[in-house]
Amino acid sequence: MNADFEIVLLRAFESGKPLCFNLKSGKVYVGSLVGAVDPTDSRDMLRILPYISGFRSMPEFEVEFRTFYRKIYDKIETENGLNHLDPEDFEKAFNFNDVESVHIFDIAAYVELQQAEHSSNQGEHSLDPLPEREP
Repeated sequence: MNADFEIVLLRAFESGKPLCFNLKSGKVYVGSLVGAVDPTDSRDMLRILPYISGFRSMPEFEVEFRTFYRKIYDKIETENGLNHLDPEDFEKAFNFNDVESVHIFDIAAYVELQQAEHSSNQGEHSLDPLPEREP
């Protein structure tokens, strides 16, 4: 594991924010890190409680979310047919080497960016150029 990867994991863990893991296989998971990452530990695995999962479609590499675990977690507490389950039953573990990238994920920001991109594709919204940097 490298320091930048650990910094992102630590920030998310300390703030309670979910992470988005992009795996080399194209699979994408959004969820919370379960437990702290110990840099002195030689284990190379991550364990998360997923909220959303999907995959990156080819050739655009756009994320398509297909599984919404939070809906099931809500039903576990309210529906008799699912009360034998715990959210922990859905935890996922994967190898650090399987992770292509990771970032903190905010659903409100994601929705806003998706709407802006949709508007941009329809000609309703244009992106302002980046401001020039002061020397």
